[in-house]
Amino acid sequence: MKYAIADLKTDELMGTIDFRYHSDQNDAEIGYVLAPQQRGDGYVSEAVKVLLHIGFTELAINVIWIGHDQDNVRSRRVPQRLGFHSEGVDSQGHQIWTLTKNQYLAMQ
Repeated sequence: MKYAIADLKTDELMGTIDFRYHSDQNDAEIGYVLAPQQRGDGYVSEAVKVLLHIGFTELAINVIWIGHDQDNVRSRRVPQRLGFHSEGVDSQGHQIWTLTKNQYLAMQ
């Protein structure tokens, strides 16, 4: 599922956020892209929070994860800010962060 990230006041499209559910493993990956001029204002964090709620409370997913280029500091701040746990770097050079349903519910 792909969603637009838009400014609610102007309807300006600022980026997109993906929610890739893997039913065979009962997990999901979140990916996001935001226009450079919109970065650093919390838009992605807010969008990720909505997908976490949907994934863990409505879809009963066990694990949600985020991967980003390990040198992308701004993308790293999103999972850090939202309580994800670092799982290291994969073979493609992406930093992987996970959050389990139990960890999410403990933060609520």
